[in-house]
Amino acid sequence: MIGLGPLFLYEKEGIFLSVDTAERITQFTEWQTAEYALSLNRLRKVGEFALASVINGFNIEGQVAQLRAEFDTSLAEMLKSDQEHGANQEITRYETYRVCQDDVLAHDGTSSIIGMLENGFKFSSLLSEQDNRMLTQANRDKQDLLNAKEVVAMVNQNRSYNTRVVVSLLPEEAVARDGEEYWKNLGYFPKTKTAFLQMYHATPNGDLLTGTLSLDFADKKSMGRLWSQLGCDVPADESTDNWLGYALTGTMTKDDAVKFVQDIRNDHNKLIGHAPKNMTSIEQVLDDNVDIVNRSFNDLHLSLADTLVQSQLTDNLRYLLNRFLSLGNKIDESFRTGISNVLKNTYITNEDARLIYKLIMYTTVEMIRESQVKNLITPDYGPRPEYVQYIKNKITVDEFLNNAVNTALKGVEEKRSYGACGTKFNFSSDNESAKNPQLEFGGKSEKSEEDKYGSLKFQCKKGHWNKRPRNKLIPKCKTCGDNVKC
Repeated sequence: MIGLGPLFLYEKEGIFLSVDTAERITQFTEWQTAEYALSLNRLRKVGEFALASVINGFNIEGQVAQLRAEFDTSLAEMLKSDQEHGANQEITRYETYRVCQDDVLAHDGTSSIIGMLENGFKFSSLLSEQDNRMLTQANRDKQDLLNAKEVVAMVNQNRSYNTRVVVSLLPEEAVARDGEEYWKNLGYFPKTKTAFLQMYHATPNGDLLTGTLSLDFADKKSMGRLWSQLGCDVPADESTDNWLGYALTGTMTKDDAVKFVQDIRNDHNKLIGHAPKNMTSIEQVLDDNVDIVNRSFNDLHLSLADTLVQSQLTDNLRYLLNRFLSLGNKIDESFRTGISNVLKNTYITNEDARLIYKLIMYTTVEMIRESQVKNLITPDYGPRPEYVQYIKNKITVDEFLNNAVNTALKGVEEKRSYGACGTKFNFSSDNESAKNPQLEFGGKSEKSEEDKYGSLKFQCKKGHWNKRPRNKLIPKCKTCGDNVKC
């Protein structure tokens, strides 16, 4: 949810698709649609560079910078989703992007953010053909795209202002309709009703400064009052999905733009009588634990780049997987099976890489959460591409990995879970989603709102909502009587 809008990862395996839709989505994902797929592609390129030392025309510094930005963004969202401490943590992130003609460039200097948003919209639209609930996300992705185009027009001086602020609210209507769990698994925060203020400022030199500030206990009623006070009236019955279309705009300096969006957060808290105490900046948490983040990025995440290229596990990742496997029955059976298969496989697939990625991210967040590794120093990378060499610190790689995994295993034993970018991170044996790994890798829980036929809640052709008994079909709409047989 950082930057130009939430670029969620939708795992197609998490939704039952018709053959036609599945084929279309398979073709779609093959040319890197979602941000996550793009990350895997980038990891492969970085790994190829590390092996071959040079790839003509490949911007290694930019690619590693983008990988790190994605890594830090996922960590921030996972920390915010911590059920014990998340409500006492807030995201306040400012980043600068380069605008080239009609596009915003990612940190690698080449990838199109407008293109990512377009692909995200196409992808969620395809998914919505099979699952009506995804129509909500498709509309939000469309609003993200339209907002981004307005931002580019502003930077190109085609608007009468240089600052734009919008808010991405929790999809209140969809949460009420589908339940919290479904939208929590897509990266939202129903428990704390977290919204995200998004500020965009065109700098005098033509760059784009973005600001993303989390806002807890925000709903369209309270935000509607605040937006009205700031000169933007939003209809009371407007869906939260369309709120990105209601922007606060003005011309101001960079410092005033930053103050403006921070004042909005403060004013909202005062408006609802929310006086958060001992709030911690997640960005400060990441800065305070930069030694952990650096080591995890180098010794684990970049090891995944090597693994994707060589199609065999590095020693670091093999150690990580074996240690998780040593938990036995404390970890969900499906994940034990998945880890065992990865260790046995002679070829590392994308699905293997996704599982490894989840283990890496979970391990890193648990280390940050516990802050157990206190005797590290920030590594001196030196010029790129020397990052491929292991960093010499006060502790060895083996010692670091041992500390990292011990901390992660404690999180599994205490049944902690996190969420980020549409992915849920939970490996405990009695976790609701872990009981049936198909919730993450293609199936449904007995306690979920789905069964072997699909969603228990569905719409007839006239838009009326129905709920049928588990594992049973109904012939007619309960409201209008239209035929709803499959």
